Amino acid sequence: FRRQYAGLGIQSGLTSVNGDGRLLPTARLMPASGGKGQWQTIAYDREGSDYVIFTLSARDKASHDAGLASFLAMLKGYRSGGQGSH
Repeated sequence: FRRQYAGLGIQSGLTSVNGDGRLLPTARLMPASGGKGQWQTIAYDREGSDYVIFTLSARDKASHDAGLASFLAMLKGYRSGGQGSH
């Protein structure tokens, strides 16, 4: 992403909570001022040897921020399949 979108900001080290109470690693991508990239919040969980990835993507910060509460609520409703996940 950084090669494709110069000036892309990445806020890593965030966490979100799923329905099992586990903390999911989460990151936020923020385009440079005037940039063409999307505002995104990405969370993921591991299910056995697979990953489940959740993404909120918006064209601008206001739209992203407006959808963030619903995105986090969706994550809180997600429970792992329980097949070897940790």
